[in-house]
Amino acid sequence: MTHALTLCTQLDRTCIPPSGGELYLLVTLAAPRAEASGGRPPLNLAAVMDRSGSMAGANLYFAKQALRFLVDQMAAADRLAIVSYDDEVHVPFPSQLVAQKDAVKLLVDGITAGGTPNLSGGLAAGMQQIRPHAGPERVSRVLLMTDGLANAGVTDPDVLVGWATAWREQGLGLSTMGVGPHFNEDLLVALAEAGGGNFHYIEDPDRIPEVFQEELQGLLQVAAQGLHLTIEAEPGVAVSGVLGYRPAGTPHRAEVALSDLYAGEAKHVLVRLSVAAPPAGGKLARLALAYVPAAAGGLPESIEAEVSLDVTDDPARLREPPDEAVMRHVRLAEAGAAWDEAVELADRGDLQGAAIRLFRAAEELEMQSAAGDAGALEQARALRAQAEAMTTAPYDATVRKRMRQEGFRRRRGQ
Repeated sequence: MTHALTLCTQLDRTCIPPSGGELYLLVTLAAPRAEASGGRPPLNLAAVMDRSGSMAGANLYFAKQALRFLVDQMAAADRLAIVSYDDEVHVPFPSQLVAQKDAVKLLVDGITAGGTPNLSGGLAAGMQQIRPHAGPERVSRVLLMTDGLANAGVTDPDVLVGWATAWREQGLGLSTMGVGPHFNEDLLVALAEAGGGNFHYIEDPDRIPEVFQEELQGLLQVAAQGLHLTIEAEPGVAVSGVLGYRPAGTPHRAEVALSDLYAGEAKHVLVRLSVAAPPAGGKLARLALAYVPAAAGGLPESIEAEVSLDVTDDPARLREPPDEAVMRHVRLAEAGAAWDEAVELADRGDLQGAAIRLFRAAEELEMQSAAGDAGALEQARALRAQAEAMTTAPYDATVRKRMRQEGFRRRRGQ
């Protein structure tokens, strides 16, 4: 069978001693470029907008501009719903094809700021709008934008993230956008990760239309949805970690839900394997990637691969240096984790520890990265700049949100 995606595996070394050890496995998923994958699938979107009292003014003005832009970009086969919420939830434009764009913009213009934000109600209403029209032939996602907290309705973050996880299993994605200094970035990051979408921190309200445009451009390039990677380890082998992800299952059968794959994109997943006793023949694990092509009539597909290496006590072979391509991704993943670790330290009041953690991550990238590794050096500069800023400027809500966004982006390889 010809697959729309490719799956490649690469270990950081070619052999292991009979006593075992730790290995890194780089799994690379790639989608063909847009010109090779045919026309884009239609969209099935719900724009869910916080219209609580704090949105009054510039936030609401630019949010409306973004919605007007979204309306203009809808093609004939795309479906759109618009949901607004304060303490009550309104659906001024239920899910439908956008035939009369000027009429929809008038509905957008009529949205006014109100009372207390009921985020859970708005989110649930958005999902209710896209659920009946979801399927492999459409890209289905809720775009949630808020400048405040979940103060009414369901407010427990664990419950809300559980909702997002369940919706994702039904093929319903979620991207979140936080505006200004007062929203809960931990909740919006967790919702985006559980929903397989993106998290955007919008520091200045005049960037709201730009962020909507960025999100829409990604949706127009979706090549595969519902990506689910299973790593089944052989006896004597365990999955001890998946860098940047929280796998489900067990160490012997780890399962990782991945975000949508865009046309022309390569997604990298780093798996850490602990080998207590190398199996006979050196076979370590079996991998299976399940996904649904984002195309009309697309049916679920899967790709499988086996991972193995030599078992030897040859000192010369065991002294071979690790594969540089794999180790580059290990370094980037470990440096990416530094952003969230620094936030945790800063939240406990240890600003010096947070700065040191960022400095060390930058130094490790700079020392270990091969010359000309632009991606590693760019992240090293960003880490060093944030570390220096933490020693000279206050650690406030804005800085925290920037760091959480950076951690999210780095985990996603952006």
